[in-house]
Amino acid sequence: MNSDTELLAKEDDPWFGVNVLTEFVFCPRAGIVEIEKQREDEGEEQEDQRANVHYMPPHQLVEVVQEIERVTNSMARWMPVPVLSVLITVVAAWRLGWCPAVVGIFFTAGMFKPIVSALHQLRELKALYDYAQSRKAAEPDPQEQSNQPVDWWELQKAGFEVFMPPRKLEDEKLRLVGRPWRILRRGGEQIPVFKKRVDGENATSIYEQHYARMAAYCRLLESCTGSQSPYGIVLFGYTFRGVAINAAVASKSLRTGLANAREAIREVKQGETPPAPMAAWCSRCPHGKPFVTRDSVTKARGVAPVIGIDGREYRSECGDRFSWIPPHAKALEKRLRKT
Repeated sequence: MNSDTELLAKEDDPWFGVNVLTEFVFCPRAGIVEIEKQREDEGEEQEDQRANVHYMPPHQLVEVVQEIERVTNSMARWMPVPVLSVLITVVAAWRLGWCPAVVGIFFTAGMFKPIVSALHQLRELKALYDYAQSRKAAEPDPQEQSNQPVDWWELQKAGFEVFMPPRKLEDEKLRLVGRPWRILRRGGEQIPVFKKRVDGENATSIYEQHYARMAAYCRLLESCTGSQSPYGIVLFGYTFRGVAINAAVASKSLRTGLANAREAIREVKQGETPPAPMAAWCSRCPHGKPFVTRDSVTKARGVAPVIGIDGREYRSECGDRFSWIPPHAKALEKRLRKT
């Protein structure tokens, strides 16, 4: 990525992370919420902390093999335990006059459940191993300006090695800090990888904030390591599919995002009126998603209670920060109102 004087920070511009930058591109209020959380950039879109934790599959072939060995060894150690336990239980039931068959069925179902789960995990790991081995080498065209579909295992077959960034990257001229989720390295190339949150029907959609993020990571890698980063990879959630985003094309989103973020942060520090929300995105914004709270917690934060049609109190990060009810889809569904 070539340097661009429009990107350079002024003397009074603040430092902030790539995660903050992309939130400002999404919505200025989301950016303010994110910067006040002081969360470091980890190269992943923030999941709802109240949602179920997803299983993270291995992303390197050696990790797949190690996981297969771990599950297999665990099964070998524990396999005799449920068998012996069932025999002891059936004998005890017979001695006590209970029906051994019925006791054995229920006991066996519970004891063998972990083994069944392990077998299911082994089947998935074996399928993943076979899939990864079957891929052919393929990589994006660094000159292509439109987004290109990519397969994670095909990139590794093309000779890219996977690395976890050892530290956060800092660009003094931009006053920007970031850390991609992973880096694909081959020769003088270093390609940043970012994991996009799976969002229902929008799981594979790429928005302005993703372009800004990838341009920022490419810029950080080039300025901090002297490598070439002509594009970045966005992986879709916990899959191995994604897209390559051209860094030069995405640089426009980076310029706009930096300018907007710096201006909004200055206004907040000066105590000016909070920026208006990007109402078009409120319906699915994680910062505005309501969750159940306790009355004591709400009062302690000095926030007026928000009540749903079910009679329970709700809060949201954006609602707390700006004293309003964000028009999130769940808020409309719950018919939230102030008391």
